Amino acid sequence: GILVSGGLMQSGVVDYNNVSAKDRGIQVFFQSALGGPKIRWNNITMSGNNAAKGISTGGSDMFPMNLGTVEQNTVTMNNGHAAIQVGTSFKLSTQSNTVNLVGGQFGIYTEGGSNNAFNCNNITGPGQNSTGIYAMHAGQGVFSCNKTEKTNTGLHFEGIQMGKAQANVSGNTMKDNATGLLLGVDAIIGQQEHRGNLWKGGVTQALHLSPDVAPFSLFTVDALENPSFIPVSFDPQGWFVNLPTPGNSFLCGASCNVAQQNTNLVTDKKVANGELGGLQFGNANNWLAKRRLYERISEEGNPYGNDVDINNFIQAAQNNGLSQYANLQINQRGLFAPSPSEMTAYQQQEQNLYDLLDDLTLLEQQQAAYGLSAADSSLLAQQRLDVLEDIAQSSAALTTLAAKWQQERSNTSANLLTQNNQLSGSANYQQYEKTVNGIWLQTIAQGVLEFNAAQTSTLQTIANACPLSDGEAVLRARTMLALVQNTPLVYDDQTNCSFGRPGERTFASGTPLNVLVYPNPTEGKINILFDAENSSANLTITNALGQLVYQMRLLQKDETVDLHRLANGIYTYTIIGDNGSVKSGQITIQK
Repeated sequence: GILVSGGLMQSGVVDYNNVSAKDRGIQVFFQSALGGPKIRWNNITMSGNNAAKGISTGGSDMFPMNLGTVEQNTVTMNNGHAAIQVGTSFKLSTQSNTVNLVGGQFGIYTEGGSNNAFNCNNITGPGQNSTGIYAMHAGQGVFSCNKTEKTNTGLHFEGIQMGKAQANVSGNTMKDNATGLLLGVDAIIGQQEHRGNLWKGGVTQALHLSPDVAPFSLFTVDALENPSFIPVSFDPQGWFVNLPTPGNSFLCGASCNVAQQNTNLVTDKKVANGELGGLQFGNANNWLAKRRLYERISEEGNPYGNDVDINNFIQAAQNNGLSQYANLQINQRGLFAPSPSEMTAYQQQEQNLYDLLDDLTLLEQQQAAYGLSAADSSLLAQQRLDVLEDIAQSSAALTTLAAKWQQERSNTSANLLTQNNQLSGSANYQQYEKTVNGIWLQTIAQGVLEFNAAQTSTLQTIANACPLSDGEAVLRARTMLALVQNTPLVYDDQTNCSFGRPGERTFASGTPLNVLVYPNPTEGKINILFDAENSSANLTITNALGQLVYQMRLLQKDETVDLHRLANGIYTYTIIGDNGSVKSGQITIQK
């Protein structure tokens, strides 16, 4: 379809297009330090590639002035991975889009980044193999007033959505989803108090795969205000608390009322003290949340005054090296933050260029007029030459300003590269962040939007790691590689983030699990019978492409699982007991 890459000091605008494509409908990456991409009012149809992306954008996570939008687009996915994919971005608004997942897997798929908002999107699907909105490590994310209807999963969160501010999940409608809300292993989104989310239609459950960290994502609702504020069923018990509110729960209204990001002292103290827990990805999640919290305090100030826990955290971060990682993130963003006077000068010159282009258009229309006299024609020709000369001068002035900023970035990047080389820490999430920082400072920060063979190979290795155990740098590597890939890629995090990764869990994963799965083949329901020792576990089911199509927390010794939403075919199931024992195999669905 339409591909726009680079242009670090430009803002791509992609409006009012009709696109039918196989691989990528509209892709806009690394646009821009001066306002961000605008992708609006497009009609996109994707067919013929299970890895396809309807709209994909990213790479603005280090652009602090980014205010990009993906707005009022219509995307139909006959095949494909994601209708709208948002890679690591900053202050991107994805709003009022319509998505029809005829055969696609995800309506909106977002990874990493900060301060992004996903509001008032309408996503429908056939049920099987589909998810309305999927978010991993989305810092300071706002997810409000979205509607997911007949997708297998409504909202799916993975990783840590906290640190700078907890996620705000408000006013969403989950209708006729098998699972309206799914939080993955060790996933945390923060406290959600009277958010006004609605559960409608058939049986719609809420499921958290890690009961031990579910209290950090507690939903407080007022079912007396509206019975639809609470799902038909939820697991674990106590995850949703029914308490009256003295006011009103969040309400979307007729227009798109956007929920606000919010901070919470109790939650931030848990982050500061490293108390978020998590059996499998806890180490990486706690570290990322702490780094983000330190960034926020450094950039915005300490909102908690003399709180002992917060002040102890700040002091510890300055002693244990965490502050160096956080400061490097801040300083990298600072590379693309012109001073107010520089920004004003650039915008004035840019507006002057736009005005001159309008003048040129008008002159050329006048020259094309019928019956023009020779004298008038000569006069207009001269005026046109004068405007062209002014355009050249204005364009040269913009180029000079951009070159000046690039030289300043190059000088500062060299200093930041030295600081990056001094970072300490041996965990994968630290080493990968250091490595990705280094490549970014040597390339994109310098205005070089390509990588040598060694850099590409390193980024590919990191991109194929697990972002939950190996950190946000995995997601940054994927976004950077999108600059040089000729076809869209799908990363198999279900495999990359398999249980029992080194250093994340202490039990001996791989021990056989004594469990019976029957009948097989099945018409749509299976029974799972445990031995007496293992009566709780996590069930995942993937299709022939390795894509996750079903997840469930198993709590009883004898469970019945309804798979009627899945199409006929052969699927792989994995059951992991709470003690780390494993059972996997294949089931065939024949209706």
